[in-house]
Amino acid sequence: MPPSTAEALELRRKYNRESMQRTRAREREALEQMRSVLAQLEREFSALTLQTRHARNPMRVELRALSAATKQLHEENFSLRQDLEHRRKCYERVERILADYHAEKADDLLGAGEEAAVASAPSAASETPLITEDEAFALIVRCSQATIESAEWSARRIAGNPTPAPAETSSLFGWDVRRGLGSGGSASRVHFHFTKTFANLDAARAATSAWEVYRSLERNNVKPIRVVRFDTLQVVNENTHVVARDIMHPRHEGVVLRSVFLRFRVESEKGFVVGRSCMNPAAGASGPARVRFADLSTWLELNYADPSRREQAGCEVKFSGFCDYGTTYDLNARFIDVLFSVLQMENRVLEPLLPLLQ
Repeated sequence: MPPSTAEALELRRKYNRESMQRTRAREREALEQMRSVLAQLEREFSALTLQTRHARNPMRVELRALSAATKQLHEENFSLRQDLEHRRKCYERVERILADYHAEKADDLLGAGEEAAVASAPSAASETPLITEDEAFALIVRCSQATIESAEWSARRIAGNPTPAPAETSSLFGWDVRRGLGSGGSASRVHFHFTKTFANLDAARAATSAWEVYRSLERNNVKPIRVVRFDTLQVVNENTHVVARDIMHPRHEGVVLRSVFLRFRVESEKGFVVGRSCMNPAAGASGPARVRFADLSTWLELNYADPSRREQAGCEVKFSGFCDYGTTYDLNARFIDVLFSVLQMENRVLEPLLPLLQ
């Protein structure tokens, strides 16, 4: 064989070997790729098989159904609550409208009778003599002593001493309340003692407000007390006035309850006092048939939380006193009137953050 032919044959054999090696390498790569894809498919198949088995589990199916039912019930419950709240607000609105309607009708019916009663009742100005500053001071001292004696009498009743009717102590709307019936020679007298602390109240400002708010008929005529006359009979000095107040009797139509009292304000070591000291004529005094005198005394203390640091906010409020309408009918209902009056005073004078009455 010639040399040229042998060399050509050797080159062809070498080319064929290299070509076969490349082909085998490609086949191995393709085989590895197929194995990898097959392993991935097996894993996905196993996962799908596991999910299918769980989905066919009766307990799991039941739990899914219960979960869906619970969600639906929550949605229905929320919808029902909204509907009930809407109906409740509608009912309250209707009740307020009806109450206002009946109150307006009652006011119209009572208006003529009240006007006639007030017109026929003579003014208290002609019946009340003028007083001096010394006499006014004596009345203030008497009011203070009566308040202290009433508080001690109520405390004795609460302590369990034998009395005709026990005093009661409770807590209402943040007020510590003590009340009692009787004492002072009258079985129809209601004693009351309210105490409450206001963290952000300035005592001086509250005392000024308490003095200014209740200076006219319009400011005093608030339910449930129907004030038909409020006259200043004498200005003893800037801080002491003699006042007469007429209200309609809660039980007897056409009868006027009159209270003549000394309205005063003083500054004490602890803070301020705004009060009313009874100046009614003595029992048995003659007077118009339509007019009955009702004893009334109140003592409003506005004490600084720390008297040595008066610039610091904080005030302890004590409201004490008694009222006597000359009748023992429904004394508890009368105390409710006192409670509402205290809440109205709190809203108008003490300006709480959350008013209880509008």
